Amino acid sequence: VAVSACGDKSVEQPIPMDVTPPSPVRSLNARVTESGRVLLTWTAVGDDADEGQAQSYSLRYSRAPLLPALWDSADAITGVSPPQQAGRLESLSILNPGYGDWSYGLRVADEAGNVSDISNIANLSIVDRTAPSRISDLALESTAIGVVSLRWTATGNDENAGTATEYDLRTASVPITEESWGTASRIEG
Repeated sequence: VAVSACGDKSVEQPIPMDVTPPSPVRSLNARVTESGRVLLTWTAVGDDADEGQAQSYSLRYSRAPLLPALWDSADAITGVSPPQQAGRLESLSILNPGYGDWSYGLRVADEAGNVSDISNIANLSIVDRTAPSRISDLALESTAIGVVSLRWTATGNDENAGTATEYDLRTASVPITEESWGTASRIEG
């Protein structure tokens, strides 16, 4: 039996599909720099597990623990450079999100759309170490039966910068000093 074929003699071979996602980053670290920014560092993973070069990063942060179920509701960080070759050190300096406890996570994608699991979670506590300035001009403005009006110049959140969160105003029948502050009655509202 003889068989002949007409037309193009080349046979197209199916292109294998890329179904291997990048490995999750296991080295994500977060710290506050001396300039007050947050520095995130990690080691790049590959396109297929730990081989090659991945396509993109998705970096997110949250005040709540960054669990997989909360990934989509976490805040995205923009301006992340494309991944480097697997094994290279990566870093990103971002604005400080403010005081409190923060969780950072990273996912890696390849050109076929495969996405890694969430990286290790980098937790960071940012503590306010700068107190507001002391109020130095507290003065009695007026009095009436059952009413006292006071006047002062507001200070900031950090010395004289920003806006303080609250005032702690107290009263006592004797002079208030540093030593007697705790026994003076706090004025609510």
